[in-house]
Amino acid sequence: MATLTADPRYTYPSTDEGRAQLLADIRARVARVMELAPRWFGALPRARLEVRRVPQFAEAGSSAPIIPRPRSMGARPASISSISATFQR
Repeated sequence: MATLTADPRYTYPSTDEGRAQLLADIRARVARVMELAPRWFGALPRARLEVRRVPQFAEAGSSAPIIPRPRSMGARPASISSISATFQR
């Protein structure tokens, strides 16, 4: 992890713009994985996966992604809230 966090390709500025870019990059990666997922798995979740920014009031005190429990059988999207504070320059 130290090598990854030291590499400028994997760091983002600790600004609103940096956080927005981080979320855009994560969302693009999730989209690519979901395109390829049918090749790897026989059954896929019905619910979409949404990547969201952690609410600003909780950002400073958060140290890991927030991943709530899945919701009722795919009726609503699953979500993961990204902690951008761990990707600061």
